[in-house]
Amino acid sequence: MFAKSAFRVAGAMLFAGLVLSSTQLSAQDSSRTEQERVEAVLKAMPRGRSIRQAAISPDGRQLAWIEPAKDGSRILLAPLHELTKSVRITAAKADENCDEADLAWAPDSRALAFFSDCAAKDKQSDLYLQRITDHGTRDGLAQRLTDLQGYTEAPAFAPDGKSVAFLYVEGATRPAGALAAMKPFAGVIGEDGLEIQRIAIARTDLKTPTAPAWASPERLHVFEFDWAPDSQSLVYTAANPPGENNWWVARLYTQELGAE
Repeated sequence: MFAKSAFRVAGAMLFAGLVLSSTQLSAQDSSRTEQERVEAVLKAMPRGRSIRQAAISPDGRQLAWIEPAKDGSRILLAPLHELTKSVRITAAKADENCDEADLAWAPDSRALAFFSDCAAKDKQSDLYLQRITDHGTRDGLAQRLTDLQGYTEAPAFAPDGKSVAFLYVEGATRPAGALAAMKPFAGVIGEDGLEIQRIAIARTDLKTPTAPAWASPERLHVFEFDWAPDSQSLVYTAANPPGENNWWVARLYTQELGAE
C-alpha cells in the first residue's frame, strides 16, 4: 500500500515537474519571440520615413509629398502608382538644404506652388512655382514669385491658374493663431503693434520676385479662405483684430478682387 502511494506521489511530482518545465520553456520562447519582434522594429526604424503632407494632382496621375531632410525638408514628386520613381521638387541649389512646405497643385496639374526659405538667410519663406511636364517631371527650375517678410501659410491656386493666394502676416514675429505665444503688449492695447493676417495674392506669370497684392481689408484678421469658381472673388472667415482674441466671433465674408 505504501509503495503504491509512494509511486503515485512520485508520479504526480514528476508530472508536475514536466508541466512546470514545459511552462518555463514556453515562457522563455514567448519572451524570446517578443524580444525578436522588438529588435526587428528597432532595426526597421531608421528606414521609416515621416510624411508631413501629401497632395494628389487634380488629374489623379501624380503624387507630391514632403518629408524631413537634412536641415529642413524636401518635396518629392512621383507617378501615383510608381512612388519609387520620385524626383525632387525644390528651390535649392545642388549643395543647399532648405525648409520647403505647403504644397498646392495648379488646377491643370501642370504646376506646384510651395513655400521655401532657400532665398533667405533668416529662414524667411517665399512662394515658389515649379512647372511640371506632361510626363510628371520638372520643367526647368522652381521660380520664386514673392519677396516677403513675415509669416506665410496655406497657398491656393485660383481656378484659372493665373494666381496663388495665401495667408500672410507682414512683419510677423511669430506664427499666427490663438494657440501661438503672443509678444508682450505695448502701446495702446488692442490698437498698437497688432499682427494682422490677411490674404495676399501673387501672379504666376511673374518674372522677378515681387511684393504680393493684398486681397482682404487691413482691418480684418483672416483665418481661412477659398476661391470663387470664376477666380474673381474670395470667401473667408475673419474677425476684427487682434485675431488671437476674436476667432470665437469670426464672421463669413465674400469679396471681389480689388474691392475693399
